[in-house]
Amino acid sequence: MFFVPYKLNVDIDRWPVITFLIIALCLAVFYGQVTSRIAYSQSVKSVCGEAQAASVRDILSRVNHEGLSCPQFWQSIKESADPEQTIRRLAEGAGGLDHVEERRVYLDHYYTVLLREYHQFNRVVPPNLTDRLFFDPDDPSLFSMITSSFSHGSLGHVLGNVIAFYAFASGIEIIVGSATFLVLVLVMSVSTSLAYQMSVAGLDVAMPTHGLSGVVMGMLGMLVVLVPKARIKCFLWFIFIFKRLYVPVVFLAVGYIGWDLYSLHHERDSMINYVGHVSGACAGLFIAVVYRIARPGYIRNLTDP
Repeated sequence: MFFVPYKLNVDIDRWPVITFLIIALCLAVFYGQVTSRIAYSQSVKSVCGEAQAASVRDILSRVNHEGLSCPQFWQSIKESADPEQTIRRLAEGAGGLDHVEERRVYLDHYYTVLLREYHQFNRVVPPNLTDRLFFDPDDPSLFSMITSSFSHGSLGHVLGNVIAFYAFASGIEIIVGSATFLVLVLVMSVSTSLAYQMSVAGLDVAMPTHGLSGVVMGMLGMLVVLVPKARIKCFLWFIFIFKRLYVPVVFLAVGYIGWDLYSLHHERDSMINYVGHVSGACAGLFIAVVYRIARPGYIRNLTDP
């Protein structure tokens, strides 16, 4: 079944400019991610491919005790606190050198070759754009908390998010104004990242995360409080059934948030960041309640056409 909410069924008398700009930014960033990924793969092949010297492959087999792939091996060194010291430690731990005299002869050679190949990898292989944009809870920064919201893992991921973002966010921008709306997007990006970081604190492995989903859920949370009677145009495709439905925003909010809460407790091994979804929805609900109480005169009424 294919179900997509794509438009708020209300009269809008001006363009939601920031909403469109954010959608354009997400699409542009994803295009950059794809081109970066292609360039990265091609460069890795030139460094780690069949042209790699047999002597280098032999040294790598002696020091790569974790069995990492060639790009993973060099990337792990690059991400270490002191790459040169890491290379020195790897060279000293090389296997297959049982005799003291043999080790003394070869250790400096291994270090020299590994250091040369590491610099070659850095020079030839460009940084992967996705790695620079996602949010890593083990290495958090305000920059990555924001950039992670505008990067995505696949074409389906980005298209699903921007379509839902337009459906939920366009009305919010009209209600609160473009400047306030932009601030809310940034606040939701940061708050969902912080919530995810706290949820994985203490885990041995915490996966990086990215995507606009947390902000999308935040906009849905705001919409259900500020325009509870609104309806969302949705497209349904089920086998041979193609229908356009008008679903009350309350039903969508209950369905999406309820499903995320259920999945949060029953799909712990999922690659989907349900914590980001739920925390985004909670942030949107809270902000909307505060906004309605503090500035009721600034809330514009949106009505069905």
